[in-house]
Amino acid sequence: MLEKVSALIQKVANMNDLNTIIIVSHDITTTAACADHLWMMGRDRNPDGSIIPGARIVETYDLVERGIAWEPEIMTQSNFLNFVKEVKERFRSL
Repeated sequence: MLEKVSALIQKVANMNDLNTIIIVSHDITTTAACADHLWMMGRDRNPDGSIIPGARIVETYDLVERGIAWEPEIMTQSNFLNFVKEVKERFRSL
């Protein structure tokens, strides 16, 4: 099912140069595979360590700049897999 959804998202995105699609997901690998930019959301904490309600963008990744956007079979490429590892490690530190 993930492959079908990814293919559909890519098809819609490529229908027009002006299309913008925003995907909200916890699946970093699949989301990054069909994205050209990735924004990571995180929560802030107050001085006693309690989570402050709400979230904000804490990291921005430009996958075009990294050369890992719109590539066929991207999920098998080592630079993509290294990127996913980097994002997952950053996510754990939030």
